[in-house]
Amino acid sequence: MPLFVGFWAGCALGPMAADRSFAAGDYIRAAKKYEAYLQEQASGSGRERVLFRLILLYSSPETPIHDKKRSQALRELLVEEFPGGPYGSWVSWQFFLERRIGILRDELERQTAQAASLAVKLEEAREEAAQNRQQLESLQAELDARLAEMRALENRLAEARNEATGQKERMERLTEALELLKNIDLKRSP
Repeated sequence: MPLFVGFWAGCALGPMAADRSFAAGDYIRAAKKYEAYLQEQASGSGRERVLFRLILLYSSPETPIHDKKRSQALRELLVEEFPGGPYGSWVSWQFFLERRIGILRDELERQTAQAASLAVKLEEAREEAAQNRQQLESLQAELDARLAEMRALENRLAEARNEATGQKERMERLTEALELLKNIDLKRSP
């Protein structure tokens, strides 16, 4: 009888002693006691809480016993053994959130890569626009020079027309004067 009482007392004391170590921040001792309890107790409601406590210890990067693989294995065990329990439901929800975070992380990486690609294309477009702007400025300067040359030619043409008109008018006056002289000369001649 004392052995039977001792066995059950050890099991009950295991989680309580582990809880005290956990509360005191002695995570290594707490983990050892929780692990021993799991070895001793193959089933029972206390097992769900112990599994959960171990998950907390192993999943936290702040603890000296951080072990991502062990935490994952315990989470899977908790969900398998206690799918509808409060801790099992919480871990199932955590799995869902982790998958969702993974999906969102992948989407973020995809969008980040796409944004980087678009940033490169934007920079290329800016460089091309700068080159086009320089070409445009060069062409505009050439056009301005050609327009100035054309205006100068138009001014010279206008001057030449004015000169031609003036010469034509002088020619007409000279022709008239010559005609008058001819007529005078014809009248004088016998």
